[in-house]
Amino acid sequence: MTGKKISKKSDIEYEAMRLFAQNGFAGTTIKEIAKLAKVTEGAIYRHYSSKEEMALSLFSRELDKIKFRLLDSMDAGENPAARLRAIIKSIYTAYLDDPWPVLFVILNFQNLQGNVELDNNQHVYEFIIDATRNLFVCGDDGRDYEFLATSVAGLIIQPVIFHSHKKLPKHPVEYIDEVTQSCCRLVGLKHDTPTASRPHSKLTT
Repeated sequence: MTGKKISKKSDIEYEAMRLFAQNGFAGTTIKEIAKLAKVTEGAIYRHYSSKEEMALSLFSRELDKIKFRLLDSMDAGENPAARLRAIIKSIYTAYLDDPWPVLFVILNFQNLQGNVELDNNQHVYEFIIDATRNLFVCGDDGRDYEFLATSVAGLIIQPVIFHSHKKLPKHPVEYIDEVTQSCCRLVGLKHDTPTASRPHSKLTT
C-alpha cells in the first residue's frame, strides 16, 4: 500500500513537471495534471494545497539536484576549462537522461526562482556567479563576474531550449566541446580541444 502511494505521488509530480515544461506554469491546470497522471484532482490536493505550492516545491527540489551535479562537476580537475566542460556535460547529460525535470527548471526559471532559495539559503544567482568565479585561480582580479556568469549560463542553456523546440539538429550532448570552447573564449580561459567524446549510450542514430 505504501509503495503504491509513493508511486502515485511520483507520477503526479513527474507529469506536473512535464506539463509545466510544455505549457508553462500559467498554462497548466490541476485538472490536466490529474488526467495525465491518471489520478483524481482530490489525490493531488492530498499532497499539495495548490498548483503554486506544487510548482515551487518541485522547482526547489529539482534546482537543488542540478546544483549538486554542478558541485560534483567542479571537482573534475585543476584545469578550469576541464571543470567548465564537466559542468556543461553534467547539464546536458541530465537533460538526455530525463528531459522533463531539466526543462521544467529552465523554462520556468524566470517565473519561479524569485520565491526559491537553495538548501543552504543561497540564492541561485549567487550560486551561478560563485561557480563562474571559482573557475579562475583568483576571483578578485577585477572581472565583472556577474556579467560573465550571465553570459556563460546563456551559452550553456540555449542549446537545451532550442533542442526542446526541435530547432537543433543534434542533442546538446553532441555539442559539449563546441559549447565549452565558446564559453572559454567568452571568459578568457585557455582551452585545448579534447579528443572527440563518444555519444552518450542513450543516443540513437
